[in-house]
Amino acid sequence: MARVVRGRAANPRWIAGMMRHGYRGAAEIARSVEALHGFAAALPTRFDAQFDLLFDATLGTPAVDAFLRAANPDARAALASRFAEAQSAGLWHPRRNSGFDV
Repeated sequence: MARVVRGRAANPRWIAGMMRHGYRGAAEIARSVEALHGFAAALPTRFDAQFDLLFDATLGTPAVDAFLRAANPDARAALASRFAEAQSAGLWHPRRNSGFDV
């Protein structure tokens, strides 16, 4: 899972490629977070580092966040919801002391 997140989902080049696809690319970015959330909910392994990487690469990057807001607000809302849900369910403990701001 760590390789997939680093090599694809949180990879700036992959995200840039998805951004070229507009609405559908934003949906694919959101789908990556959905997949990680599913693994985190089903497995006893913690994926804090992977959630941190994905958050930093998506909502934590102003250009990507602006793209998501413009191209597919529903995908952006789904991302924010999944990150919040992962944190509230104890599946993700962000390395930031204050959590995240969506």
